[in-house]
Amino acid sequence: MLQLFSPVGKVQKDRIIMRETDERMAKYSRRGLIFNFVAFLICLVGGEFVDQNKTLTFILTAGLLFITLLRAVYLFRFDVLYPRGPARWRNQYFLATLLGAFWWAVILCSATLLLKMQAEAAVFWLYTVIFFTTTAHAFAPYKRFLGLYQFIGLIPGAIAACMLFTLEGYLYSLLIFALYFMLLHQSGLVSQNYWDKLENEYVLSRKTGMIEEEKRDTQALSKLSLEFIHALHHKYEVVEQSRYEGDPHNYEHNKEYIHRCLADFNCVFKSGFKPKKAVFNIRHELAHTVSKFVEIGEKKGIEVESSLSSNLPMRLRGDACYLSKMINSLMNMAMANLSSGIVIIEADYFRDNDTDGQLHITISQTDLSKKASFFSMEKSFKSLLVETLDFYVAKGIASVLGGKIDIVETPSGVNKLSLNIKLEAGEPSGKLDFHRNLFRGRNVLVVHNNAQVVDIKRRELESLGFNVLTETQYERAEQRLVQSHQTDSAIESVIFYASNNDAVDFNNRLIGHDELVSVHQLIVASLPLQQLLFSTGFAKSDNVHLISRPAGFFELECAFLHLYDDVPEYASSVQTQASATILYYTNLATLTSAVQKVVEPFRDKLVLINSEQHLLDYFNENSENIDLILLDTDQIQHYDHAVNSIRERENTLGVDVRVPIVGLADKHACAAETGFERGIDDFIVTSQSQKETTRLMHYWINLHCA
Repeated sequence: MLQLFSPVGKVQKDRIIMRETDERMAKYSRRGLIFNFVAFLICLVGGEFVDQNKTLTFILTAGLLFITLLRAVYLFRFDVLYPRGPARWRNQYFLATLLGAFWWAVILCSATLLLKMQAEAAVFWLYTVIFFTTTAHAFAPYKRFLGLYQFIGLIPGAIAACMLFTLEGYLYSLLIFALYFMLLHQSGLVSQNYWDKLENEYVLSRKTGMIEEEKRDTQALSKLSLEFIHALHHKYEVVEQSRYEGDPHNYEHNKEYIHRCLADFNCVFKSGFKPKKAVFNIRHELAHTVSKFVEIGEKKGIEVESSLSSNLPMRLRGDACYLSKMINSLMNMAMANLSSGIVIIEADYFRDNDTDGQLHITISQTDLSKKASFFSMEKSFKSLLVETLDFYVAKGIASVLGGKIDIVETPSGVNKLSLNIKLEAGEPSGKLDFHRNLFRGRNVLVVHNNAQVVDIKRRELESLGFNVLTETQYERAEQRLVQSHQTDSAIESVIFYASNNDAVDFNNRLIGHDELVSVHQLIVASLPLQQLLFSTGFAKSDNVHLISRPAGFFELECAFLHLYDDVPEYASSVQTQASATILYYTNLATLTSAVQKVVEPFRDKLVLINSEQHLLDYFNENSENIDLILLDTDQIQHYDHAVNSIRERENTLGVDVRVPIVGLADKHACAAETGFERGIDDFIVTSQSQKETTRLMHYWINLHCA
């Protein structure tokens, strides 16, 4: 579509300023719209044109009425149409107005040629000059459109006057050409002055706002520093007391804690501190962070679960290291004074535009042991938090990164820590690391004694396409499974958590049941618990499968892809990956036996890279054909530099979907500790089975090719 206005500079890209400008144009246009049609009728009343050209008069009147009504739709429904698409409204209204100018030119040419500048033709000319002179003010901000509008409305009439081949016609034509160039020059000056004035006001407003914001930030940081010093003093007194009480282990532990918090606080507030801006996998970073607290929570009798919104992109761009510090601090605080209960971390992302947005993380804590008498406690949740140094460190990091941390206490005993921080989207497409509706038509039952956890898993599984049924009691879950197998809509699989004896009994009863022995049991458990699972009473079977906690989108999808080998969309896309190229970057000259086992199904697609420069050169030349990059994270110490270089190259190329970068390591836990913060999307462990590693590589290749 023809673009009649292309915004240049911050002022013309500011939505508030442009709305005010468009609103002003619409207001003046509404005033002249009806008057223009009435003026046309007045020019015709009692004249010779109507008597001599009745059919033409009807056509011209009907055309002008239609265009008037068309423009009226855009003008009188401005408040409804404009918010849906400001640029679209503006462009469409400009086109309708140009159509109106063209039709008026037809009217003027008809009157000029048929009346030979006699009778009401002179009135048409007088009104045309007045009308186009006054409208120049309303359309002045849009110089390109205004020049085209005046050309279409005036120049055809001037040409028609020349075609009369009379002195009077030449004179009219000359005057119209002179008027057109004068209006063109005048509109250029008015437009320039209009935008210059707004630009100056915008700059002044921005400077004033920045000064005020800097003042508020300075005051807030000063207040935060004083609060930190006060908390530090209080903590130091506690530490000294433990020293005199003869508890050396506790004393050393607290001393290290104080030193760590001091170092983090000083690092954040030192002059010249600049957070990094690197692309990282936010979903796997959160999953890895939560998995550590799952194991801690199991020892304390606390259940930890995550809920990642489908709006959350796979990758974000920012300082993942400091984001991880904040989340770890908040999780530690949420679990510190909890004896039994549940902690749920929820993450969502709201886009401001194509590149910017806000990451919202909420950590809710429910203390089941003290729920009824929570507010009768001597100290509230908020007062307990503000006494910890971690709280001020996290709050300081959030302030420097343009975010904030809030504490919310509710009468129901559910306490929340919320973190809001501005982060850029990692890729324009916002592609997620799960496939929507991949398992449509399949039935799954989710069992958990907490309704909130059940609801989280239901939403995630429904996003994968499942028909999800839920239960909070194992006995009812078993009855439901039996009932489903007596109908045509049998439940094929059940997901439950290895959290208590009820889960053990449920597992045993399903295996011993003739009708339910074929039901796939997906048992969610932490990695340490998985190693002890079958020694604590759970029965083994080919239909018993383990899922690591937290069981989010990625873990659930991978588990079901491992379970169902006949997913049609996935199988067909894997078969079309014959042209996929996999780069393997390692310092070793040859592949180790463990790596050979992992990449064996992809040997004909594998390209061995032995230096970072070779990696970047190959990527620059073949970026469109590369669907996966494997990094030997055990051998390459500073692999984050290579990851960032690849991501910057992708920014230069303007790719919609980034190539997956997967780490290859002997131990997942050691590699993932900082690996996700350094930009790795996922890790493959060489000790995994051939089927698991192959499926995982297929998963990432498929995600990039899809």
